[in-house]
Amino acid sequence: MIITQLIESLSDRAVITTLTSSSVIVYDQNELKLYVGFTNNRDNVEYTKEVIILLSTEIPQNTEIRDICISKNGNYVILEGPRSIFVIRIGTELLFGIAERLPSECFCECYPLHDSLLLQNPGLSVVKTRLLSEKCEEKNIIAAVLYSDNCIRFYNLDKKFDSLLLSVDFRSFLHWGNEENVANNTFGLQKNLVSFDLIPPQPKSSHFSLLVVDSDAEFYASFVHFSCFKEGISPRVHRLEIIDGLPCDPLDLQFIKTSNPRIASIFVLVSGGGILSHLVVFSNEFGEFQLLVNDQIRLPKSAGDPKITKNQVKKLNVNRYEVATSSCLYSVNISPWFDTLTSNSSGSNLNQDSRVFELVNAIGPSNELSNQKRNKWTGARSLQAFSVQLTQASISSEEEDQTLPEPEDVMHLVILENENGQPIHLFNVTTFDSITLESETKPPSISQTNEKKLVNNLEQILSSLKPLSACVISDKISCEEAVDCALKFFEAVDERLKVHSALAQGFIDKCLALSSNAKSLDEKQQSVDQRLVEETSAVEELKSKMYSTKARMEASRKGINVLFHRVDENVPLSDNEVRIFERLKEHQKMLSDMSILVPKMTLDSNELNRMAEVLLKKRGAVEESNKFSAVEKNSVEIESLEARETKLSHDIEVFTS
Repeated sequence: MIITQLIESLSDRAVITTLTSSSVIVYDQNELKLYVGFTNNRDNVEYTKEVIILLSTEIPQNTEIRDICISKNGNYVILEGPRSIFVIRIGTELLFGIAERLPSECFCECYPLHDSLLLQNPGLSVVKTRLLSEKCEEKNIIAAVLYSDNCIRFYNLDKKFDSLLLSVDFRSFLHWGNEENVANNTFGLQKNLVSFDLIPPQPKSSHFSLLVVDSDAEFYASFVHFSCFKEGISPRVHRLEIIDGLPCDPLDLQFIKTSNPRIASIFVLVSGGGILSHLVVFSNEFGEFQLLVNDQIRLPKSAGDPKITKNQVKKLNVNRYEVATSSCLYSVNISPWFDTLTSNSSGSNLNQDSRVFELVNAIGPSNELSNQKRNKWTGARSLQAFSVQLTQASISSEEEDQTLPEPEDVMHLVILENENGQPIHLFNVTTFDSITLESETKPPSISQTNEKKLVNNLEQILSSLKPLSACVISDKISCEEAVDCALKFFEAVDERLKVHSALAQGFIDKCLALSSNAKSLDEKQQSVDQRLVEETSAVEELKSKMYSTKARMEASRKGINVLFHRVDENVPLSDNEVRIFERLKEHQKMLSDMSILVPKMTLDSNELNRMAEVLLKKRGAVEESNKFSAVEKNSVEIESLEARETKLSHDIEVFTS
C-alpha cells in the first residue's frame, strides 16, 4: 500500500516513531497502529502491512500524547503526555514476525504508569521520559520520568502495580532563597530542570550514571547503584562546575551511543537558536564527574527549535544522531574527533569538528518537489521525521547485472503541510557502506518518479499516434476545394513533424541521461576495484605482520617455558632476573597510568585553549602571552609524557625480545 494514503489520513496531533529498524508505530486519533515492511519501488514508498493494536486499557479520548519512547528491543512502548504516561507491552510476533503473515489486528497489554501521583497533584506535569537501554541486575526494564516538581522517579516496567523504585529530589540544589518550593536563579527568575539522560551500565557493573541540566545550563550528575532500588536510598548528587560558553536556554539533553563507551560518555545539548553542544563526560569509581565541551554546531535558522529524532537503525545510532528543524533533517557524525580521542595515538589532533550532512530539505526548489504550487511547504506544521530500513524491492535490469552485494538502504521521511493545509511527505534514500559506514544520499525519489513518468508519457504518446488520413484529390471537386484539402494535409503533416521532433528530443535526453548514469556506474566500479586492490594489499601486509608476530610469540613462549621450568625445579631467580621483573612491573604501571593521563591532559589543554580564546575576546590581546602560558606548559608536559611513553615502549620491546 502506498504511504501517501497514510500521510493524508494523519491529523495535526499524530505522533510517529520507529518501533524496530523496519517498522513504524503511529498514535493518532486515539488509535495505535503499526506499519511494517517499507520498500521503495522507484515510484513511491510502500508499506507491506498495517496492524491495528488493540489495547487492554483504553486511552481516554481527550488524552494528549506528545512523544513515544521505545525500549532497546522494542518490547515496551511508552506513550508520554503532559498529564499521563501509558506503558504498552508489544508481543514478539509483532517484533520478529514476517510482515505478510501478521494479522490485521493484535491485542497488547496497556496500563497507566503512576497515575495516582498525577491525580493527587493537579498542578504536576511530565517533563521528560527516558528508558535505561540495559537491564539491571534483576533483568528489569527501568524507566526514569522527570516531573515538573524537579524530581526524577524510577519505575520498574515489569510491574503493573507498585512500580515506583526510587525518587531523586533536586529541589535542594535549585532554590537559593528560604522558600523550598520555589527555585530561583541569580536573576530572580524561576529555575527548574529541563532535561536529563542516563548513561547505561557497563558489563558486570552495579550502577549507571545520571546527568541532568537545568534552565540555566547548570549540570548535576549522580551514580545510581542498583542497591538503591532495593533499599530505597536516594543516591548522592553532585553539582558540576559551571562551563563558560554554553547557551543559557537549553532545550534537551541526549546521550549518544559511541563505539568505545569505556573511555568517556558523550552527550549533545540542544539549545535555542539551533545550537548543538557536544559534551564529554569523564567519571571515576568514586562518583566524581568532569564535564568538558568539545565543539559546538549552529544549524541554519529555522522557524522552530531543533529536535533530536529517534530511530532503531543500529548504524545510525553509533557515533551519530539525527536532528530535525522545522525545515530540514540533518545527520551529525562525531566520529572524526571521537575516534581521535579514543585512539591514544601520539600524533592525534582533537581539533577536528563533527560532520553534518543534510538528509532532507523541505524548502528546496519547488520544481524538484512537484510542478504544482500546492505542494510548496509553508512552515505551518512542525516537521516530523523518522528513518526506517528498507527491504528488498524489485530490481531493475541494470542493477541485476552487478555482482557486488547491495548495500543497506535507509529511508529518511519527513512530513510537512502544504498551502491547502493538507499533509504531504518528502523522503530521501541513503545508502550506508558496510565497511566505511559512510553515507551517500541518492536523488529524491520524487524526481525519479517524474523521470519515469516522462518516459512512460513518451511511449504512450508514440503508441497513440495514428496514421494521417490520405489526401485524395479527384476531378469531381473544384480547384479551390482541392487547394484547401492539400493545405489541411500539409498542416497536419507539419503538426505531426513537430510532435515527432519533440518525441525525438525527449528520447535523446533520456539516452543522454542513461549515458551519464552509465559513466557514473563505471566510475563507481573503478573505485570499487581500486578499493579491492587496496584491501588485498592491506590483507597481505597484515599476513606478513601476523607471521612476524607469530615468530616473536614463539620466542616469548620459549622464554616463558624456560622460566616455568626453573620455577618448577625450585631454582631461585638471579638478581638480574628479579630486577628485570621489577622493572617490567614499573613500566607496566607507568604505561597504564599514562594511557589514562594522556587523553585527559589533551582534553584539558583544548579546554584551556578554548577558555583562553574566550578571555582574549573579553579583555583584549594585551595579556596574550600570560593567557597561553598554561596551554604551553600543558603542551610541554604532554610532549614529555609522549617521549617517556615511547621510551618505555622501546624498553619493553628490548626486555621481551
